[in-house]
Amino acid sequence: MANRGCGCKTPTNTRTTAAGYVEQSFDGGLTWERLIDDPRFNAPVFPPLVGIPIGDIPCAMAKSAREAARIEIQTLIDNSAIWDTVLTVAGVIIEFLSLLMGPIGRIVALLVTTLAYALWQFTRAAFIAYDWDSALEQFFCIYFCNIEPDGSWSEAGWQQAKQDIVDQMDGFGEVWFWNHVEALGPVGLTNIGLVLPGLAGDCDACACGECQDPTTSGSQAGENLIPRPDLGAGWWQIDTVERAPGGDDNFYAEVQFGCCLLQEYNVVAPGINAAPGNRVAIGCGGAPVHTGDYGTSNCVELVLFRSFGIATFQFRIADCP
Repeated sequence: MANRGCGCKTPTNTRTTAAGYVEQSFDGGLTWERLIDDPRFNAPVFPPLVGIPIGDIPCAMAKSAREAARIEIQTLIDNSAIWDTVLTVAGVIIEFLSLLMGPIGRIVALLVTTLAYALWQFTRAAFIAYDWDSALEQFFCIYFCNIEPDGSWSEAGWQQAKQDIVDQMDGFGEVWFWNHVEALGPVGLTNIGLVLPGLAGDCDACACGECQDPTTSGSQAGENLIPRPDLGAGWWQIDTVERAPGGDDNFYAEVQFGCCLLQEYNVVAPGINAAPGNRVAIGCGGAPVHTGDYGTSNCVELVLFRSFGIATFQFRIADCP
């Protein structure tokens, strides 16, 4: 029974979305609700770093995250006994995550077991032979490039870090760090950057790209610009607004950012006769391009969406190649 007669509900189904969110259904899978009690998003956050200039906090935390990951990887390399079963491999990872998030619960344990099974299939010998030094440096920069200036982690940054791992890493490194970041969530990513303060080194070698979060301004700015990390890395949403009442009947939403790759876009709530392809785009450092459809996979610094009537646009951006 989904309801025990006490006013509480018992979930009938549980799933993890492609974006990493856990959802539950209470009606056999007809409708779904995001799980609120997920330690990746609501576990306690460690106290912030002290005595470090605010501009140096992201780099200090990236160094901590890299060295904490190195310690965990070295534990798996050094201890041959834990490779006897999937559960013993998972136990080491769960113990590590528990230090960062407290009791991790069955959802994160399931994610960890999936990772442990993948590692166990690859074998310890292959795990030892992998170039972990290079992978750790890649993770170091991915962490540094996606953390917030104040040292916190947003859901959008969490999504982008996973996408960067897919784009920049391969082999064991991609499998390990993608699943690890998935299991850590924003809270775990924040806490892993706070466990080893005061490490030497800098982040000058990390190239983070020029793409920045979009903003709106000017007479043609849209409304309700919000990130949509639930759709995946780099997704945003905005509504068009009429700017010339009684005039050309056009509704606009202008978004500006650093030089970004416009990967895709769509209309989810079109107005009357919405024209999603009728846009103005400005290439990075170039002039406006007026076309019926500027096209995706182009690097731009401004896009003006146009519709006839209020419409809601969703779009995805990323660093240019």
